[in-house]
Amino acid sequence: MSRTRKTTTASKRTAAKGGAAVTKEPLMADALKAEEKAGKAAETVEKKAEVVKENAEKRTAEVKKAAEEKTAEVKKAAEEKTAEVRKAVEKAGKEVKEAVAEKKEEVKKAVKAPARAARAKKAAKAEPLTKVFFQYMGGQVDQETLVKKVVDDANAQGVDVSSVKLYVKPEEGKCYYVANDNFMGAVDLF
Repeated sequence: MSRTRKTTTASKRTAAKGGAAVTKEPLMADALKAEEKAGKAAETVEKKAEVVKENAEKRTAEVKKAAEEKTAEVKKAAEEKTAEVRKAVEKAGKEVKEAVAEKKEEVKKAVKAPARAARAKKAAKAEPLTKVFFQYMGGQVDQETLVKKVVDDANAQGVDVSSVKLYVKPEEGKCYYVANDNFMGAVDLF
């Protein structure tokens, strides 16, 4: 029995050794498979990360491009509005300058008018009040009466008198006249 026991113990040992060897191989295979799966998973994750990174870069580029386009549009619109505002301001400035110039001229005229009137008054005051009388051989007529006779005579002949020139000839007893530089006539002096 002792032999049998030895064999049994040896078989147990071999079985234990063989069992361990059998047990190690499947563990190693499982570890290798797990390692392969992990490697594949890592590759997949890396590929997906690259795709995500590329998509993010594309999207970033698209967003940048869209932002640049919008910025350019806004800039262009702002420049156009600025140009419009400048034109409007220049136009308004010209209108204001013209209005100021017109008012300036009006003020100058308004200032000059009283000055002219004052000069005219002085000139009128400088000339003495005169009354002219024509006397000849006992007859007498004054200037106002003579002018009235001339105007009445011209009006009677259908002439509207705006200016008149008188030529007095007392020796003939007549006053010859030219009305409006184109109509001639004569009236008696006395």
